[in-house]
Amino acid sequence: MGYTASMRRVGLLVGITVLSGAAAFACDDSSTSPDTPGLDAGGGNLESGTGGPTPAVDSGTVAPVIPDAATASDGGGDAGGPMNALFAHIDQKLVKVDTTTGALTDVGATAQEWIVLAWDDTAKVARVVIDPYSPVGGAGTPKLGTIDLCNGTITVGPAITLDGAPVRRVEAIAQHPTTGVWFIGFGTSGTGAATEFLSERNGTVDVASGNVTGIGTHQTHQDDADNFTFVGTTLRLLDVATTNNTGSLYVLDQTTGAASAPVTTGPALLRVSYDKTRDVVFTAFGIGTAPNTSQRGIGTLNLTTGANTPLGAALAAGTYGNVHFNGLVSAPTPTCPP
Repeated sequence: MGYTASMRRVGLLVGITVLSGAAAFACDDSSTSPDTPGLDAGGGNLESGTGGPTPAVDSGTVAPVIPDAATASDGGGDAGGPMNALFAHIDQKLVKVDTTTGALTDVGATAQEWIVLAWDDTAKVARVVIDPYSPVGGAGTPKLGTIDLCNGTITVGPAITLDGAPVRRVEAIAQHPTTGVWFIGFGTSGTGAATEFLSERNGTVDVASGNVTGIGTHQTHQDDADNFTFVGTTLRLLDVATTNNTGSLYVLDQTTGAASAPVTTGPALLRVSYDKTRDVVFTAFGIGTAPNTSQRGIGTLNLTTGANTPLGAALAAGTYGNVHFNGLVSAPTPTCPP
């Protein structure tokens, strides 16, 4: 999903359909409309398209999920150790998520509309991408940084570059759990065409310098990496397609960048993050556009069927600026000052 400042100002209305099970996908990369992976500045989900069946998720309280074996079937969790915490980003705030009820507790303001969240298990720090979407025709803006999970404070790091030139958008980063290598989904082309809004390329990134090494492109719904997460040592790519009103989670080849084995997840699934301590893939989802967003919440994903099961009740109307989640990360519980 790509975002632009002009689209956020207009507050493009795009409907999102929540699917509790698998939804059929139709690949269509011929559209000239940008594929947008989340919301506009007013909270609309620009990645979701319009139309589609009636939402299947109940906005009322849902019983806590007991993950089955298929929830993260290619994972292999760290059983017996301390459980991770779950953090999300919404309405320029870092929030902590109750992993049983989905309830949110504010951690602190980030002063950022959009960020990409990831955990660095080598450095033991939460990393972010800020300014992930460059303005149409303007200079590339994505930068790396770190975020304090105790208060939401972001420390800005290097610009993200390929061959010395700033990339134009970055929507996905994730660290390999064994090698420590960082993978990145990014875009470099487009100054007003549909490609302006896509992260169509894959690579690895040096988080100290911001330098990217490309490893190929992927063929997905809109050839767009909206989110990465490692499930075990398998790298998963989420593409939520505006033009097709659909979405899928793919397996990404870490050598060639090719995408395969899609699992249909539906257009309302916005972010995913694997929790190795529970062997569960958590989700952030929602439908609609501000001020009419609804069914915004946190859930768990079945990797076999693509079914998203909400945790607890949906966010109440009017809360968190009626905007959607745009970051999600499972991380060790930080030790914070009183």
